[in-house]
Amino acid sequence: MLECLSSLEDQRLNYVEMHAGNAGIQTEKLDSLRVAVAKDSPMWETLDICIKVVDTNSLELLIPRLAQMVRSAVGLNTRVGVASFITLLVQKVMINIKPYTAMLLKLLYTAVLEERSTAAKRAFASSCAAVLKYASQSQAQKLIEDTASLHLGEKSSQLSGAVLIKSYLSNAADVISGYNAVVIPVIFSSRFDDDKETSALYGELWEDIPSSERVTLQLYLPEIVSLLCDCMSSSSWAGKRKSAKATKSLCDALGEPVSAHHHNILKSLLKELPGRFWE
Repeated sequence: MLECLSSLEDQRLNYVEMHAGNAGIQTEKLDSLRVAVAKDSPMWETLDICIKVVDTNSLELLIPRLAQMVRSAVGLNTRVGVASFITLLVQKVMINIKPYTAMLLKLLYTAVLEERSTAAKRAFASSCAAVLKYASQSQAQKLIEDTASLHLGEKSSQLSGAVLIKSYLSNAADVISGYNAVVIPVIFSSRFDDDKETSALYGELWEDIPSSERVTLQLYLPEIVSLLCDCMSSSSWAGKRKSAKATKSLCDALGEPVSAHHHNILKSLLKELPGRFWE
């Protein structure tokens, strides 16, 4: 039935997708429309009924089949459908998903990184966050640290990182709150990325933090300074520029409290001055 979500789609939508660019239609909005239409179909209603009768005994057969669909499904609606189905499944069986969390986290995390459609990327990220709620401490730590490290990659990796963090904060807040010292420095520094789409996404995440900017910066100041100094010494010119902008913003926002870390900051800045001129 999940495969049918794509095969039964109105072919006129495929035609619109092929000519979306010429018609001035944003691909992201079109994908969202296609997904909304699919979820309003009788097929999705049937899938919703199937979720209600799933029990612990059926997971052993069901999970491997869903995993195979994540790896091999090609249609947008099918990929979003299987991601949404996994999310609903986890919400239904809750703690009974624990034996499968390691496999699912690895699978869904990879799916987010490889997915090109924004709608599908977000759907897989939501599934990943749903599973994260029932993961062991070591599994959660690895996933969150891997996600945080995406800010060092290319644009696609940085965007995937933002989508994942947003899902963790929305759907697994109790878990990720224990790793704020890992995530918040990444959110802060990535707001100053040269790419507007990337900086906007991380800017939204920063605005969603409940405490004030000054309180947040003071609370995680050592971790933020450590990350910025590391990024200054990276081989990426864009990374150096981003960390320099973030450092200036940090100093402007906090002032005196930064003095406790001035030695490390100045050391990192002076080390970079003999190279290419800073902008």
